[in-house]
Amino acid sequence: MAHPELTAEQGGASGNYGIQDQIAALQWVRDNIRAFGGDPAKVTLAGQSAGAMSEQALLVSPVAKGLFRGAIIQSPAAPGTNGNYTPRETAEQTAVAALGRGGITSIKDARALPASQANTSGGRGGLVADGRIVPPSTDGYKFSSDVPIMTGYTFNDLFVSRVPVTTAADWKTDVAARYGDRASEFLKFYPGDSDAQAARSAQRETADRGFNLKLVDWLAIRGATRPVYAYLFTHVEPGPESGRYGAFHTSEVPYEFHTLHLSPGREFTDIDRRLADQFSSYIANFVKTGDPNGKSLTKWPPMTSENKAVMELGDTVVVVRAVPAGADAIIAAGKAPVSPGRRGGARGGGQ
Repeated sequence: MAHPELTAEQGGASGNYGIQDQIAALQWVRDNIRAFGGDPAKVTLAGQSAGAMSEQALLVSPVAKGLFRGAIIQSPAAPGTNGNYTPRETAEQTAVAALGRGGITSIKDARALPASQANTSGGRGGLVADGRIVPPSTDGYKFSSDVPIMTGYTFNDLFVSRVPVTTAADWKTDVAARYGDRASEFLKFYPGDSDAQAARSAQRETADRGFNLKLVDWLAIRGATRPVYAYLFTHVEPGPESGRYGAFHTSEVPYEFHTLHLSPGREFTDIDRRLADQFSSYIANFVKTGDPNGKSLTKWPPMTSENKAVMELGDTVVVVRAVPAGADAIIAAGKAPVSPGRRGGARGGGQ
């Protein structure tokens, strides 16, 4: 929470207290990790979903510069950006209004309340372009830390295909409406000769538009030069309603940590175990060296605006393009699918 009184107390900035806690933790690691056998010059951040949003803030923050040498950013909420930040003045007035609705007119009054009541009255916070931890928006939120990055999404991550495609005929009708006289060209890359193929193409287009192409565009705005290793996790974890949720938000996590044995009730196969071996090895290598590659692993090239390379982590591990070669201009000429929204498939919920 930012607030005018807090800004006055704190020398011209307020908000981002969670990020300040994270920076304090990183400073502690820098100062103390040698006592635990660690190297303060080899710290890697990793975060998924809201954790990925925290990483984005740490990457743009000049205060966090030098505290880490790599970042693994999984499923950030705003693809193709360096994060979303509310201008400090806007955040301050939002807090004033929220507290006012609870009859609280000053920070002194707020501090006198029980925590549960203050939280109820305070409204939602969020990351703030406070000018200290996060630079003002006039600076474009460029990365202050130029470090190697691994980043990506799951195939069925933060979206649902508009009205679900159920038949090949539906897909071709939809494509014709959105692509016009280029529909036949588009269908060469995203075919729909069967119902199953049409459903897969609909999902693939949404992922390519919503995630892969935006990662390519993001290369030019992040304000950094170190390699970016992009992935798309397409493997469907076995379990209840796996056909409904697909490669859902967070489903890659047990594979990267090689903890399939901690997910009871799922009938894992050799495909799952092999993928866990590969993905966790990429993660370990990246943490150790800033490069995911290693012996016996499929070569993972960094993404560039020219090669548009994405590592597809599926039933097999293979390098693909962010979009099929030749499809870039066709997709740009068509209309996007309507209203992608958040898919419900969180571990411990629908899964």
